[in-house]
Parts: sequence; C-alpha cells; structure tokens
Amino acid sequence: ESPSRSNMVWPSESLSSTWTNTAITLENGFQAPSGKMNAQKITVSGAGSASSQNKVLSSTSAVVSAWVKRGNFDTDATFQFGLYNVTSVAAIGYMSFNFDTLALATTGTPLASGVIPYNDGWYRIWVAYAITSGNTYTVYAGRTGTGTTGYYHYQWGVQVELGNLVSSYIPTTTASVTRAAETLVGIAAADMPAGVPFSIQMSGKISYSDGNSTAQVEWYKRIVNASNSFAMRLNTSGVLTGRITLSNMIGGVSVSAFKTV
Repeated sequence: ESPSRSNMVWPSESLSSTWTNTAITLENGFQAPSGKMNAQKITVSGAGSASSQNKVLSSTSAVVSAWVKRGNFDTDATFQFGLYNVTSVAAIGYMSFNFDTLALATTGTPLASGVIPYNDGWYRIWVAYAITSGNTYTVYAGRTGTGTTGYYHYQWGVQVELGNLVSSYIPTTTASVTRAAETLVGIAAADMPAGVPFSIQMSGKISYSDGNSTAQVEWYKRIVNASNSFAMRLNTSGVLTGRITLSNMIGGVSVSAFKTV
C-alpha cells in the first residue's frame, strides 16, 4: 500500500479504556482473525446498549471497519457501526451485517462499502462516508442503541481511517497509530536487457481496495516509447475483478495475456 494511513481510534482490539459502553458486557480471550486470543464477545445486557468514542476527524471522508463473527443472532436492529456528527448534531450513517445472508446494509449516503470474508467465520465489514473536516464525530462500534437483551457477537480490530477506501489493519492500544507509506522499488530501466527475451518473478502479499478500476494495482510497468512498453496490472472493474493482465506492445502492436484469480 503506497499511501500512509492512521487508525484514529484506540484501543482497536478491546472496547475498553477510551470507549464508552452502556448496557453491554465484554468477555475477553477469544480467537481473533490474526490467530491471537484477543477478540471479544459482546453481549447486550439491557436498554440503551452502545459502544462509542468521540474523535475530531480532519478530512473530507472517513472509513469505519471492523471484524465481526456470529454469536447467537443473524441480525439485530442496533447491531451497527458508523458515524454521528456531534458538531452538526446529525447522523452521517451506519452499516449493519446479516450473518445469515452475508448482506451489508447501510444508511446515509456511503461513498463505498464492502464485506471481506476471513477464516473461522470472521468477516471484515467496512463503509466510507463523506464528512466535514474538523468536526467532532461519535464513532459507534457494534451497538448504537437498545438491542435484544442476551444477543451477543464476537468483534475485533475496529478501525477509523481518513480516506474513502479501506486499507490493511493498523492495531492501536493507547494512541492513534500511523502506518508509513510503502514504496515498491522496481528494476531500473538501465538494468533491463535490451533486444533479448527476459523474465520477471515477484512473490509476496499485497492488499488493496476494490476501486472498480482496470488498473487497481500496477505491479510493473516499463515504457520505452509510445510504441514499445510492458505492464502487469490487476483489474477490479466489474465482472473483470480479479483479472491479472500482462500487456506487451512492440512496434505499436499490443499483445495481452490474462488470468483470473
């Protein structure tokens, strides 16, 4: 991931400390998507159930995300995550997840949203909203009001980041944490063989947000001139999502090969 991002809420793996909790009980020690035993079981214990903290967000958009796992319900009216503008006294929007249908419902006018499945029944859910920079927002994480007493779910990794697409997880404990920008260093053009066949091998892991783009990730690109170039890209545009394309132009004639993963 090239851009720097920060998780603005803490602690991200426990609704304790700076989180304000009403009518919920927290149990620790459950296996998280990371494999660690630090996920929480969150149970509604009475009227007005909610988990929240206030943050000043200085951007024009923000993304709320969290990992959730089914407890003893599929859906509940106040099982929600989202933002409320304290400064203007107005709800921005919320997302709620149905563990049966795996559908993500949203209110307000989201810029984007999504569900990412993980092992052992975990799902990372996320939603992005336009916001007013410099205003104070209440971040809701799991409950936004009176739910069904006794209902519980599992939760881990709450994240609020500035921008309009979700990024990889940034754990926090006692303060906001910033992940530095990352740069992929490619092979210099002067080091590439000229006039003879060559191969390129890359290995590793990459995370990305689905931006509905024909060039969501560009692993390699070399342009000799307008008529000669080589590129390898990941496509996330509609039905072509997941297609990796190799494009080679020689003398103005382009040839492509692709594989969908």
